[in-house]
Amino acid sequence: MLVKPIKKLKLQGFPIVTFDQPLWRLAMIVKNQIPLEIIVLLGNFHTLLSFQAALGYLMKNSGLSEALATVYSDVTVKSMLSGKSYERAMKAHSLALTAMKKILLEQIQLESSDMDAINEASSFFESLYSNEGGGRD
Repeated sequence: MLVKPIKKLKLQGFPIVTFDQPLWRLAMIVKNQIPLEIIVLLGNFHTLLSFQAALGYLMKNSGLSEALATVYSDVTVKSMLSGKSYERAMKAHSLALTAMKKILLEQIQLESSDMDAINEASSFFESLYSNEGGGRD
């Protein structure tokens, strides 16, 4: 399939339709069989799930699943790393990041002002995550 540069695409007048994953697959089959002038997109939530599945694939054999298995069951870890459990995966990745950051910061010598700045930034980002609310699980 050839992809035109974005500047050359003339998308005006084309309806853009967004579906969740099962309907998106069906819509793509229909679009490929019938020449329709529409743009079919995967919904934002399912795009995030696909990204998490790709991340799980890339992190295979990295030790991440074993580290998460110390907190979660094996079935839950497989679900999180295959893009099936968004909210749990977000919390698990945040937990893994915090653990790795703690290990890293213990290994390097920082001045107290640097540590204060890192802790302040970390608290800020954690507050952003905790204020998102309303996630799907």
